[in-house]
Amino acid sequence: MHILNSRYNVVSLTTCLLIGFLCSLHANAAAPKDLPWRELNRVFPEIGISRQDSNPGFLRVNGEKFVFDNGNEARFWGVNLQAYALFGTSRENVRKHARRMAAMGINLVRFHHHDSPWVVPNLIDYDDIGRAYIREESIEKLDWWIHCLAAEGIYIWLDLHSGRVFNKEEKIAAFSETRHGGRLGSPKGYLYVNASMQDKMLEFAKLYLTHRNSYSGLEYRNDPAIAMILVNNENDLTRHFGANMHEREAPLHNKNMLILLRQWKIESDYVGKEEYTFTKGAKQKLQWNFLEASYYQRMQSELRKIGVRVPVSGASSWGKMGPDSLPSLASGDFIDVHIYGEPQEIEIGPKIDAGMVHWVGAAQVAGKPLTVSEWNTKVPKQDGRDSLPIWLAAVGVRQGWDAMLQYGYSQRPLNGPGSLHDDQWSQYNDYQLLAMMPASSYIFRNKLLPRPDADAILSANIETLLSGKLSVGENIAIRDAIEKHRFSVDMSYGSIFPWLSPDARNTPGKERSDFEITVQPPVKSRPGAQKASSSEFENEFFRDVENRQFIARSSRILAVSGDFSKKPIFRDIGGYRVRLQGGKGSFSMICISGRLASCTKGFLTAVASDNKFSISLDYPSHQRVLDVRTGKEFRSSFGDGVTKNSTWSSRTVRLKPDPLSPWLSISTSNTRPN
Repeated sequence: MHILNSRYNVVSLTTCLLIGFLCSLHANAAAPKDLPWRELNRVFPEIGISRQDSNPGFLRVNGEKFVFDNGNEARFWGVNLQAYALFGTSRENVRKHARRMAAMGINLVRFHHHDSPWVVPNLIDYDDIGRAYIREESIEKLDWWIHCLAAEGIYIWLDLHSGRVFNKEEKIAAFSETRHGGRLGSPKGYLYVNASMQDKMLEFAKLYLTHRNSYSGLEYRNDPAIAMILVNNENDLTRHFGANMHEREAPLHNKNMLILLRQWKIESDYVGKEEYTFTKGAKQKLQWNFLEASYYQRMQSELRKIGVRVPVSGASSWGKMGPDSLPSLASGDFIDVHIYGEPQEIEIGPKIDAGMVHWVGAAQVAGKPLTVSEWNTKVPKQDGRDSLPIWLAAVGVRQGWDAMLQYGYSQRPLNGPGSLHDDQWSQYNDYQLLAMMPASSYIFRNKLLPRPDADAILSANIETLLSGKLSVGENIAIRDAIEKHRFSVDMSYGSIFPWLSPDARNTPGKERSDFEITVQPPVKSRPGAQKASSSEFENEFFRDVENRQFIARSSRILAVSGDFSKKPIFRDIGGYRVRLQGGKGSFSMICISGRLASCTKGFLTAVASDNKFSISLDYPSHQRVLDVRTGKEFRSSFGDGVTKNSTWSSRTVRLKPDPLSPWLSISTSNTRPN
């Protein structure tokens, strides 16, 4: 079988069944305290190809998708690489980890905390009079990361701001008011009304993006390996930091904010729109959206002037921001989201509460790509986190999301043996989470699940949109629509926000309902849509909240996750039978060529589990189970026996968790024995 991936050349797949297995390393499990990180065998399709072998061009936006210059659609499954991992990892280990990431299906890495003051040294240094410049030794480290990642077919996401704070010597206006988190110089909120801060941010952005990589010889702005740019990390007025503008706490910033708002009213002919009647809260959100978008648009314009071609987003939806924050975010080329949830996300049904997928889905603006540059569980090292990658990948494919990045791979130097840290920021060695990453990437990047049979579009009058009433945390109807359909939010408010699409429904004097969710006709008649099958289990996508399980199945894949202690799951797939029972875990099975029911070249499978979970697989007896790490034949500690199948003999293998041998293979033959 050959798969054409938008980033890479045609890739041939091996004809073998591959199994990844893992245990949660409970305190009573016989597992070492420290695991030697190692280069993973390329047990999944080799999807990392040197960029010299293909030339798709720069990434750009085409409607609601990312595409390359050659027209191929781009989809990304990635991780964050932060702080000391960027600057403290040895050259050889950078190369090895780039290879390891590609082996796990990662094709996008976001650099983060490159400028945060607690990272010493970081990318920014200051001369004797307080002028900021880029530290040569530090950016050379990023050059090498980019070089090694690109050689493995992995793209890079750059943030222009992560955690930088300003020094007094930088001559920031009203510096004494810029206090946040116990220190001065914070841009949180203040940035949007402080021109001197904006100038400093732009100055750094130009230095950063015009830097010439010492290995590729390309400036960052001219390097197609740089896929996308985020201007501002977790900084907004509409939900988190608007209170910083209070007249009592920041009188100079408050005064400047009022000046900017008066200027906006004149330039946007706001006086002519006074037919709208806003509550105080909605009017404030209206004004804050304008201030945010003004900065994003300024930065985007300046970046285009220096030759940046790739998509740029102003900031992210994070910390339970709702649709009232979307007008400013929609001024960018794409919408980005940060989301942290519970390990047992599949147990949070729409009638119970808002889960991760609901918060992400509610940020999807109609007609724009959507990325999730940070996702993770709030609490590390809890059972059930193995379900997150496969659950988010499955929902992301159906919803049409375009990039998913786990946070984070590491913010510690990646040298020496890796420890199983109780640290959600450095999970490169958390096998319970990472075991499902290759399968999740494969499902997500190749869109192996069909989209829902209908689209749901949320539209509202401008007062309702800005009132906060449409928060997915409070609105069951929105959560239910995200659960059942492909969901997006209509942002056609051009008569209010000039950067958005015009729509006559939003002009003054026009009646528009408080809010409505319009379900459009089925999409299966549209070009490219997958048709449903009449087979009973050919197309499944549901979650059983009561039994804490979810199943996704199409003609090419089976993905199952949850708690199987009370309700085991059995599935027959051609000559194979899968049995999941006894505990919590996740399992995926992907046909290399053709359909699951008639797969002749074998499967790609992955399993992640707690210590009680039992996975049994019946398979044709002429196939051999091998330990990929050692190359020797695998013998289950539970024993494996021969059973009779109605067509041919089969064997059953049951797997015992072993963190040192997470990968097994079952070789296959193109013909079955008589």
